[in-house]
Amino acid sequence: MATTSDRLKQIMNERKIKQIDLVEMTGIGKSAISQYLSGKVVPKQDKIYLLSQALKINPAWLMGYDVSMESDASSSWRPAITEKDKRDIAKEVDDIIGGLSSSAALSFDADDIDDETRDLLRKSLENVMETARLLAKKKYTPYKYRVSKEDTQVKP
Repeated sequence: MATTSDRLKQIMNERKIKQIDLVEMTGIGKSAISQYLSGKVVPKQDKIYLLSQALKINPAWLMGYDVSMESDASSSWRPAITEKDKRDIAKEVDDIIGGLSSSAALSFDADDIDDETRDLLRKSLENVMETARLLAKKKYTPYKYRVSKEDTQVKP
């Protein structure tokens, strides 16, 4: 069975990734990466996860098991904004803009903002709220509920 050190060197050579690149991709310290590559230290599970996510590979393969290097389908899961999320966000944005309009917070030199500026503000708030919602879904959705679209499609 190959070691984590061997697999890490292999993937870094194949993809022409330098040690400093791996440090930036994972947030793991340079000395730790160096120890992993030399084989002096075997990375703990949380570091294996960080490395496999950054390199988009199967963590079991990285640990030396005889499995496909490609990341499994469940890790390709990406959260999505649903229609309900869109309605909720639109309502929240309306509430925010309504509150700001009534308190004269959306005025420049005592003049209310024009429609174009109001639309830009609305779009900006919607984008920020969608991004926040996606990040929250990604962080807080339990692993067992993360199903990729490929898994739900019927195969002939």
